Amino acid sequence: MVRLLLYMYVRTNIEQDETTPSGAIGGQAPDFESFFSSEYERLARFLVLVIGDVHEAEDVAQEAMVRLLEQWKRQTGIRDPRAYLYKTALNLHGRRRRRSALARRAMQRITWGVPDNQAIDSRAEVLAALEALSPNDRAAVMLVVWLGLPSKEAGDLLGIKDSSIRSRVHRARKVLRVQLDMEASE
Repeated sequence: MVRLLLYMYVRTNIEQDETTPSGAIGGQAPDFESFFSSEYERLARFLVLVIGDVHEAEDVAQEAMVRLLEQWKRQTGIRDPRAYLYKTALNLHGRRRRRSALARRAMQRITWGVPDNQAIDSRAEVLAALEALSPNDRAAVMLVVWLGLPSKEAGDLLGIKDSSIRSRVHRARKVLRVQLDMEASE
């Protein structure tokens, strides 16, 4: 279904943009629709082997195709669209992997303060605990604990002193401990 929607998006954008001259991209046929039809399946299979998850591989393949389409429409003179496509897909996968690792580490940092190092059973509990925070405290926690920014940088981003950031993070950790302790005991 998603692939069909992406195909329709690509087709609509190609039909709307009839200004692409022949040979616009590295001597390749300027018809993105035919390039998409011939390369999408191969790219998706390649990414399944690299990533190991069919759904994640399809997401990455679709995003890579959309980015190639944007370059195709700009007529940037890509010499080898296939190489550009695969390089883009691998870069997207790497970026997603890094963000996922950062999120896992941040979840560990948030749950670190739970008494007796009890593990949080679900992500939903942590999100519910974060929602209990005031928007200001939540922003401070997300910047300092989740993203790992120093309190000085977080303060600059929020337009407050770094001592205020430290105070907000301290207050938020107390609330999170209480919230997560209550949910763990239920």
